Amino acid sequence: MELSSSESKSPHCIHCGYDRRGLAESQPCPECGHIDHFAPHQFECVKIANKPLKLFWRLITFRPPPAGWWEVFDQPHLHPFTTLRTALLIFVAALLTATFMAGGNLVRNDLLIHRTAKAWLYRNNDPKRQKVQDYGSGSETVSIFDRAPRGTYVKFPLHPIPGLTSQVDWQEKLILRSIKPLEYILYPAAMIIFIACAWLIYRQAWLGAILWTHPDLAAADRAAAHRAAAPLSLIFLALPIAMFITLAVLFAFQTLISFPAWVFNVVAAVMLIYPPLLFRVAIRADVSRRIFPNRALAALFLAAAALINSLILGLCIGSVSLILRFANST
Repeated sequence: MELSSSESKSPHCIHCGYDRRGLAESQPCPECGHIDHFAPHQFECVKIANKPLKLFWRLITFRPPPAGWWEVFDQPHLHPFTTLRTALLIFVAALLTATFMAGGNLVRNDLLIHRTAKAWLYRNNDPKRQKVQDYGSGSETVSIFDRAPRGTYVKFPLHPIPGLTSQVDWQEKLILRSIKPLEYILYPAAMIIFIACAWLIYRQAWLGAILWTHPDLAAADRAAAHRAAAPLSLIFLALPIAMFITLAVLFAFQTLISFPAWVFNVVAAVMLIYPPLLFRVAIRADVSRRIFPNRALAALFLAAAALINSLILGLCIGSVSLILRFANST
């Protein structure tokens, strides 16, 4: 996208925030000595904002957007992240997150290994182990993450009768525990509400609080910062992708490593702090520190936003638990 110099001109230095009103583009900044590079910075930011995959990869690899990101969107429609498209992106991210959380719950709680055992006896020291008589049968059902060997829960004595030895034949298969449809409807719905609220908190409350503490910013600068935040909605697409990768790794290595149940709670906690971490990285694109002059304050507000999100998540999960308990009691 090409921008004319009049359209791309900023009255402030993109490097240090010095007011450049009255200075020619070719004149160095009296504060930092840099030439006005607003137009190239704007071109770079607009270019990457119009290539969402590149921006997404940049964010999830903990690299900030290009320098000047929070200032260069001084006009509407410089990127494709309109209000409607951003809302749709957040909805898709929430839907994917809910789907993978439901999948994680299915794998952890409802996908089981069912083993059946049939024991029979043969005479001691019989090399052919010819069957003499049946001895008994049994079954055990365990989680797919249970690495205990077969026979841990169903045991047969080796020599139940003098002169005879027991032989156990095992068969196993994957089964699904009886699924409660209401549980798989309410919990994903709660996750969708949580993701939507998280985006509103970071997009409106957090950024709004930062701008409120910086009253000397012009209305145009505030509008540019709000426009710059819209493409960062891609951050929330990182949540379901990270969850999918985590579940895939856990499933792939479940036969080698014993994963305790609380590992999934740790993964959920990481998902809570992942968005504020990426927003913290995105702040570094404000090289002039005009939008975020106090980085410590911005980080503090991010922590507060993450805490509020945790409370909302707890409220959503708690509400669903109460509804399910009431439904099961009737």
